[in-house]
Formats: sequence, C-alpha cells, structure tokens
Amino acid sequence: MTFVEALIAGRAGRYGEAARLFDKARPRLSGEQAMTATYQSYFARSLADPTLALSRPPLDPSSRVSVAGDALITAIVDSPRAALEAIKLAEPRFRNDALFQAFFAQMALVASDYDTAKIA
Repeated sequence: MTFVEALIAGRAGRYGEAARLFDKARPRLSGEQAMTATYQSYFARSLADPTLALSRPPLDPSSRVSVAGDALITAIVDSPRAALEAIKLAEPRFRNDALFQAFFAQMALVASDYDTAKIA
C-alpha cells in the first residue's frame, strides 16, 4: 500500500512525502517495482528541492526501468539526443519488451529523430 500512496503523493505534488514513501516501500518490493521506487524517489527528491545535486541511482543495465530512468536523467541533465544514444545501446537487450520499445520511440520523438521513432 505504501507504494501506491507514494505514487498518489507524487501525482499530487507532495514530492517530499512521495520520496519518503518510496524509500519506505522499497525494501518490501522486488525486481522492476523496487527499481521503479528507486527512480521515483530520486525524481521526487529532485522536485522537492531542485537546488540539491543528487547522485544518480546506479544503473542496472539488465533492468528496463533502470535504463529508462537513467535515460530520463540524461535527457534532463545532458540532452535528449544523448539519452537516445544510451537507449540505442540498450535496445538489443529489450527488443521483445513492448514497454521499452514504446519508451524508445517516445525518446526518439523528443530527440527529433523521426526515423528511429518509426523503427521503434
């Protein structure tokens, strides 16, 4: 239930509360849900206090959520084009993952790479 409460707090703009709830929920989660909580907590903390320079969560190249979360951070900190290049490197590992392919297409659109978006 804490994970759902964290999602609700984040959607309501209560970022500090959301970060605390994601951190509280993470030990009881596994796999992609735990990774989602890690990245959601990072984003919530960043929004709660934009003056902080937070360390990025460690990248797990075997996790779709981690690759996507890291790409979002790269898009914000560096550029959408750099994020797309990172996603292209990971794409062969997630070729049969529809959610990853959808994210790949979205990031290609953000980076204005329409040919890659069509392929994805």
